Amino acid sequence: MHLREVHPGKADSRDLAKAERAAATSSALSARSLPVRSSRPAWVVPLVLIVVAISVVTAIVYLALPPPETDVTKMCVNHSNVGQHKHANLRILILGTTLSIPEGIGIEGDCMHPLHTHAADGVIHIEGPAGRTFTLGNFVTDIWGKPLNATCIMTYCADSTHDLVMTVDGAPSTEFGDLVLGNGMDIVIEYRLK
Repeated sequence: MHLREVHPGKADSRDLAKAERAAATSSALSARSLPVRSSRPAWVVPLVLIVVAISVVTAIVYLALPPPETDVTKMCVNHSNVGQHKHANLRILILGTTLSIPEGIGIEGDCMHPLHTHAADGVIHIEGPAGRTFTLGNFVTDIWGKPLNATCIMTYCADSTHDLVMTVDGAPSTEFGDLVLGNGMDIVIEYRLK
């Protein structure tokens, strides 16, 4: 092409054909061998992938965490919005007599608290957000409104002639209000003579 356009009278047809073939081959080779140039630095794509991966992991961890520790008396649940549904059994013995734990503790109008009773059978229903822990103190003191600690249950307090003891699944426990409620627990609090 160059010879024909720039030097029209200087080249014969063989020279022109040879030059055109060489130019075509050279163009094809150089087009294949030229690296593709990007307008962004090479580190941008890996950095974006790392940021996306960290964001995904952070979101998964955040969503898996238990919800904030909302005051149990301010929480209302229904059977469709709970992440856990457990039951613990509570018996309170006062000088050998079983104290009835009333039905409807923790149910106020249209609000059912995460810890409540449906019947006077001592079964504590534990229904709330997944991962949230509830204690015996949350039920007895916060929801039912009765004192509970290592020395007193309601108005019955240990003194020189009385003990207050607690067992969980038959084993002695000193946790009282701090006892974390679990499914199927059998809790007995006994106020008795020494």
